[in-house]
Amino acid sequence: MQRFAEPAASRNGTDSRIFRLTPQSLARGRASGMTLWSLEEWFRQRAGQPLSPAAALLFGNEAMPALAVQRLLVLEVPTPAVADGLLQWPETRELIQERLGPRALAVEEQHLEALRGKLRELQLPMTGEALQQGAE
Repeated sequence: MQRFAEPAASRNGTDSRIFRLTPQSLARGRASGMTLWSLEEWFRQRAGQPLSPAAALLFGNEAMPALAVQRLLVLEVPTPAVADGLLQWPETRELIQERLGPRALAVEEQHLEALRGKLRELQLPMTGEALQQGAE
């Protein structure tokens, strides 16, 4: 365990040994030949649990593409069923960039007015400061 984790102080003052994963400790593990697969196997065999997504993130992945930051307009709908319906209806589906969550949809600014028109057809009012600018 010391190959890829570092000792940490016990939170409750007991004598139990506690270790934590850090980017530095996992870099040591990689330098000693550990792979993500071997770390996952270690956790399955020794801890009886899969490696957490946070630990896999800290381990690193050189093949991962760069993370992208972008501005989005977010349409929040009252229920997941409304989001499902908007994504299923071809006339609104093509105006929605992606689903962000159960009640949140990303809309590209260039499609906003067309989506507003389709929502009017469905008698679904749209509010929001960013959305009102194009309505005036």
